[in-house]
Amino acid sequence: MQTVDNQSADVPQLRQEVCNIPKQYEDLKEKLEDQKRKLEKLLLNADSFETEIREIELWINEASQNTSAQEPISANPTVVLKRLEQIEVKI
Repeated sequence: MQTVDNQSADVPQLRQEVCNIPKQYEDLKEKLEDQKRKLEKLLLNADSFETEIREIELWINEASQNTSAQEPISANPTVVLKRLEQIEVKI
């Protein structure tokens, strides 16, 4: 077993380090709580983002189906104007 020399030059430094442990613990605990709040906020934002992505995917699928059902565009100006009128009526 090793004995401790209270007169050693290391003792005051060790005592100071031991006294600092509760403060360091509280600082670490506070930093962890801050990180936890940030992560929770990021998680909420990620959920919102994922919901918006799903809505966009549905819109893209619907738009794709609508455009695939349309007739090809004609080079004839009269046909193009007639088609434009039909589309405007639907809107």
